[in-house]
Amino acid sequence: MANLAEASLIRADSRETNFQRALLANVKLLDADLNRSNLQEADIRSADLSGADLGLANLNEAVLTQANLREANLDRAVLFQANLEGANCAGASFQNADLLEANLASSNLLRATLDEAYLAKANLQRANLEGADVSWANLVEADLSESNLEFAVLFRTNLQEAKLDGARFYGADLRGANLENASFQGTRLEGVAIRYAQGLNQAQLNQACVDARTRLPEGLLGPSPCLR
Repeated sequence: MANLAEASLIRADSRETNFQRALLANVKLLDADLNRSNLQEADIRSADLSGADLGLANLNEAVLTQANLREANLDRAVLFQANLEGANCAGASFQNADLLEANLASSNLLRATLDEAYLAKANLQRANLEGADVSWANLVEADLSESNLEFAVLFRTNLQEAKLDGARFYGADLRGANLENASFQGTRLEGVAIRYAQGLNQAQLNQACVDARTRLPEGLLGPSPCLR
């Protein structure tokens, strides 16, 4: 088991390197090339991976709590049951990444790219997804309670059976999203493009609140307006 805790590997070329179960806590990996690397079960907590290339990397069950992944590339990376709680992923790209059952609670995904990502059963409680692109992503049974999805793009996103309680969707684009059996207790849908969402029924909508700018699917009545 490699121990590189607190090492400085800025701009390191570590493509296809085996870091399985390595100790990488607090390591400086800014702009490092970790494409296709094996980081399965690695301890990467509080590491600085800003701008790093982790495309196609294996991060299954890796610990990335409080890590800095700002503007990192994780396209097509595999993060099954990875722990990214509290991680800074602002501007990061997770296009086509596998985040099945990953823990992203309280993470910062401001303007992150998550289109076509697989996030089924992921924990995104209290996550900041403001301005994020989550188009075509799979969030079946994901927990997004108390999360910030203001101005997020969720075009054709699958939110079937997702937990959206207390989430904020101000100005979000939910056109074509699948909302079947999703929960909306206390969800704020102000100014949301939800008219062409799929699977939304009156009972679900009645749990949420809207404003005059919210465009609802045909046949559904607006619930109570959101309180300031």
